[in-house]
Amino acid sequence: MTSSFTLAGVAVSVGVAIGPAWVIDARGAPVGQRRVTREQVPHELARLRAAADRAHAELVEALAMASDLPNGPLRDILEAHRQLTCDTTVRAHIEQLIEEELASAESAVVRVMQGFARSLEGNGGPHLRELAHDVEQVAGHLLDALAGHGPATEPPAGVVLVVRDLPPRDAVRLRERGVVGLVATHGSATSHTALLARALGIPAVVGVRDALTTIESGALVEVDGFAGACHVRPSAEEQSRARARANRFETFVRGLVERAREPLRTADQVSIELRANIELPSEGRGLLARGAQGVGLFRTEYLFLSSPGSLTEDSQARTYAQLLRDVAPHAVTFRTFDLGVEELARALPSGPSAPAALRSAPRAANPALAPRGLRLALQSGGLLERQLRAVLRASADVPDVPVELLFPMVTSRSELLRALALLSDERAGLRAAGVTLPALRVGAMIEVPAAVVMVDALLPHVDFVAIGTNDLLQYSLAVDRADPLSSRWARPFEPVLLRAVHHVVQQARAADKDVRVCGDAAADPIALPLLLGLGVRHLSMPPPALPVAAAIVRRLAHSSVQQVARAALALADADEIEKLVVSELRASLGDLWAEQGYAPTLG
Repeated sequence: MTSSFTLAGVAVSVGVAIGPAWVIDARGAPVGQRRVTREQVPHELARLRAAADRAHAELVEALAMASDLPNGPLRDILEAHRQLTCDTTVRAHIEQLIEEELASAESAVVRVMQGFARSLEGNGGPHLRELAHDVEQVAGHLLDALAGHGPATEPPAGVVLVVRDLPPRDAVRLRERGVVGLVATHGSATSHTALLARALGIPAVVGVRDALTTIESGALVEVDGFAGACHVRPSAEEQSRARARANRFETFVRGLVERAREPLRTADQVSIELRANIELPSEGRGLLARGAQGVGLFRTEYLFLSSPGSLTEDSQARTYAQLLRDVAPHAVTFRTFDLGVEELARALPSGPSAPAALRSAPRAANPALAPRGLRLALQSGGLLERQLRAVLRASADVPDVPVELLFPMVTSRSELLRALALLSDERAGLRAAGVTLPALRVGAMIEVPAAVVMVDALLPHVDFVAIGTNDLLQYSLAVDRADPLSSRWARPFEPVLLRAVHHVVQQARAADKDVRVCGDAAADPIALPLLLGLGVRHLSMPPPALPVAAAIVRRLAHSSVQQVARAALALADADEIEKLVVSELRASLGDLWAEQGYAPTLG
């Protein structure tokens, strides 16, 4: 037997799975630029329309199969794909190539869809890159339909799926087949493949670049959804350990879920609130069963990007109101859209109201520092105002659920005051129209060093602040956290982040305002105890992280983590901080760390 080996990737869905690999390389052969004769054009147009109808019907069927899913991301992404298959603008461009340039249906699909995807992908924003991936997948659906192919062959039960990525139409069938784990060569923690794996409830690792070329179908694979590792052909002893760990974790999670609705307190009875970060509105379903005390961060960007130029105020209001009903009786925090220039230009409706400066803006020389967040939303030609009205209308439709509004990437008091003035104007307009509006709390995200330094100037104008640790780390350390070569310099227990959190907490306490922490630090096995020790009482994280985070909170005494946090603030190196936390808390958290795949050494 060939020796065992390990491939590294990004852990996106927690748990441990072991089973034979089922490898699907769905990249397909490249489509050549074939031309047709003028007489063949009607035939090619008919082929295209039939293929689009078939792809659309397959996605409608997949939506029906997913109708009973307790979590909603799969249905939302399937619906976005369905809409793309019948998008009249896209169809018109493809037909134009067939009619005017005599391109075959396949060639026209590839040229239009790849051009569309490349324009999105090259703009640097993560939301646009994911939308570009949606376009590529829909192109694959159309090409399959043109070739007479259907969805991928259904795997047998008990296998670990090894793929380039996970098309939503295939994902809905996989859950019926009992796939136990997923390894993908592409994707990130926020990619749709990651969202789908979490929706299906299977351990998953993405970004495993060599998976398709080094893993053979039938080879035994262990998926470690904590450490982000894929162990191929593990030894008998390693197999035994993996199965035991998988069984332990399943039992462990069942125990946590059974306590999900209990009040969450530390060992010395300090109350802590855990909420969920979500991107798709239907993720709100089922959150309470996982222990979420509401939605701490609803990223609204996907709504705008999945309906480019056509997301109305009415449709937003309906979507927001449904999310409030799904999460009732707990609160929902709506973050206003955080888009870059290119993303915002796509989200804007066409017509004279769209700011020409945004539509014709040149590509940023440095996308990481291009305008985004609140400063850009204030120039969005009414898009922000419509979103504010939609949130206010939803709060009026579901008055018994607390609603909060959060402005992203706040960099100055003047920006915040302008946004608050817009909110006040929209509130006054709705009241004048006879709409009864309940109270609404407003917050500012602290995501850049400028906001940390000036937080005392922001606090008088808001009800709370939310520290976005992901961006704050990135901007404080000049590191791209999405780059595997750089991310090691941006760990969530870096001294600069801990000191920033400490400063914000101290300032907020003096102003008698709440502080929340969103982002990866809230669920990190080392950073979470430190955040509690620094005085953070409200944490928000991805839904899969909630049960283990709750278990960590219940194990810790607040008085103990306060001492650890004070000691950590005196250290100037992340390695030293990690060693301190491990030394002080191993007795309390060692087994939980082990279940998460974290194996600390004191070195």
